[in-house]
Amino acid sequence: EMNRTTEQWLEQSDVVIYNASYLIDHLFAKVPVVVKKGQKLDAYFVQTRAVRSHNPNLRDRNGMIRAKWVDYLLEIAFQLLVMERKHPDWKIRPWLVLPNRKEKCGTDNLDLKLTELKKNSRIGVVQKAELADHSGIWTKIPVSTYVRDIREGSYLINTGERDGFDSFESRVMEMASLYRKGKKVATPIGKKCKRCEFRIDNEKIENGMRSGFRECWRDRLNITNSVLDTPHVFDLFGSGTGRMIEKGIYFQNELSVEQRALDRIYHSNGRITDRDRQLLQIQKANGRERADVIMKPQLRDEVPRWQYPLHFIDFEAGSYAIPHREGLRPYDPVVFQFSCHTLKEDGELTHRDWIGLDPECYNNYELVRQLSAIPDIDSGTIIHYSNFERHMLKNILGELRRETNREAARLADWVRALIGRNDSSSTVAPYLVDMNRLVRNYYYNPYMADSLSIKDLLPAVMRVSPHLRDRYAQPYEGSNFSTIRWWRKAADDGVKNPYRLMEEDQSFTIRRGTQAMAAYARLRAGTVERAEREEIIRSLLQYCEMDTLAMVMVYQHWRELLDTS
Repeated sequence: EMNRTTEQWLEQSDVVIYNASYLIDHLFAKVPVVVKKGQKLDAYFVQTRAVRSHNPNLRDRNGMIRAKWVDYLLEIAFQLLVMERKHPDWKIRPWLVLPNRKEKCGTDNLDLKLTELKKNSRIGVVQKAELADHSGIWTKIPVSTYVRDIREGSYLINTGERDGFDSFESRVMEMASLYRKGKKVATPIGKKCKRCEFRIDNEKIENGMRSGFRECWRDRLNITNSVLDTPHVFDLFGSGTGRMIEKGIYFQNELSVEQRALDRIYHSNGRITDRDRQLLQIQKANGRERADVIMKPQLRDEVPRWQYPLHFIDFEAGSYAIPHREGLRPYDPVVFQFSCHTLKEDGELTHRDWIGLDPECYNNYELVRQLSAIPDIDSGTIIHYSNFERHMLKNILGELRRETNREAARLADWVRALIGRNDSSSTVAPYLVDMNRLVRNYYYNPYMADSLSIKDLLPAVMRVSPHLRDRYAQPYEGSNFSTIRWWRKAADDGVKNPYRLMEEDQSFTIRRGTQAMAAYARLRAGTVERAEREEIIRSLLQYCEMDTLAMVMVYQHWRELLDTS
C-alpha cells in the first residue's frame, strides 16, 4: 500500500515526499525524503549522527571511507539500488543529511512547529519553503562517489579482500534469495557476538522466543543448550573478553582464579577493580562462591559523613536532533523530569517529583525552579547515581550565565552552590554524592553480575538484606505507587526485581533512559490519544520514582551493615 502511494505521488512533475517506499524483486527501501523535479530525483537519507561542519570529510588520509561512516553509506547504497531498479531511466542523486552541532536553532519549540506543519500539510508532502528558515542545523552531503566506491568494493577498511561476490548488487540479491528461502547464513562466531541483538535472556526463551545467538553458537561449537546456559565470558565485568574469545575460551568455568587473589580482594583495603569483579564472577562460575558481602573501609568511612536530611535525586533527560529552544544546538541536552526521595534521621521518607509538560516553559530552567523549591534541599546531603545529575546541572549553569535577567541570575547562583559541593570522599561538607562511585569502588555482594546499573544492583542488595526484606515486604505508598510490596520471593529462592514488578500492571513500560527520552518526545509532539498520553506520563513518573527509591534501599542496606558490624 505504501509503495502504491509513493508511485501515485511520483506521477506529479514536482513533488516532495516523506517516507517514500519502494518494493521490487523482494527488496524494500524506505527513503526519508524524496524531491522530484521532472525525471530527476534527489533522495535525502536523514541520519542522527551529528557532524561539526557543513563540509565534513567522510574519508581518511588514505582516501578510504572512515569506518564510522561505512554502515550509514552501505544502507544508502542498498536503498539507492532499490530506487534505481524501480526507476531505471531516472537520474537519482543521493544525499546524507546530518545534524550540525555547530549551528544554533533560530526559534523556540522547532520540534513542535515541524510536527504541526506536517499535520496541516497534505499527507506525506510538505513544501520546502516552509522549512527554509530552519535548514541551518542540518548538513547535506552529496554521497554519489561514496556509493560508487561501495559498489566497486573499494570502500573496505584496511584490506583489499573480496567477499566472493562479483558486485554489491549480486551480494544484495543473494542475501534477498536466502531471506526468501528462509535460509540462515553460516556466520563465524567471535568477539563481535558480544553485542548480538538476538541474544536474549532465559526468561524470554522460556516464554517461547528464539535466541539467534544460542542457535549460532550451538551449531558452530556443537554443544548443548545446557552448556550455553552456563556463564559466558561475555558476561564478565569490564573489558578483555575479546582476547579470551580469540584464545577459544568461551565460558567462565574454563578460567581459574588463584586463592591468594581472592583473599586480596576480600581482605585488602584497596578499591575493587574491574579485574577483581571478573575474578569474583569466575570464582562463582567454578562453584566456589562465598556468601561474604564486601564493604571496603572507604565506604564505611564515607557513609557516616552524610548529613540528614538525605535527598536522593534522579533526572531524566533527552538529547534531540531538533532543538527545543532558540539558541540551542542539535543534541544539546534537555532535562525534562526529576524524582527526589528525602529521608530524615527519624526514618521518615517523603517523595516529590516533576515532569515538564508545559511547552511554554523551558524545561532546563523549570527543573531548577522546581528542584530548588523542595523543602530542606539546601541542607543535608544530596545523593545521585553516577555523575549525570551533576553534569546536567553544570550544563544548565552554562545556559543561565548567558541570560541577562534577575531570575536567571538567582537560579544560576543556586545551581553554582549546589554543584560546588564536594563528593563525600572529602571531609568537608555539604556533599553532592555519587553513589555509583562508591558501589563501583567499594561494594560487592555475591548476587551482583556484570552490571553496576541501579536496576541490576537493587535485586542483589535486596537478596542479602534482612532489613529490606522486613521493610519492603510491607505495602509501599508513593507519589505514583499504591500499596505495592517491593520485596517478593522469586521461584529460584531469590528476590523478584522491583523493576520487573513495576512493569506487571503497565501496558506501556519504560525500562531504560533511552526509552524515557523517546516517550517524552511523543508527549511533546502531542500525537498520542489522551488515554495513551496518561499512561506514558504515569510510566515516566513511576520509572523515575523507582530509581530514587532504589538508591534509598541501597543506603538502608549500607546502614544495616554499619549498624551490625
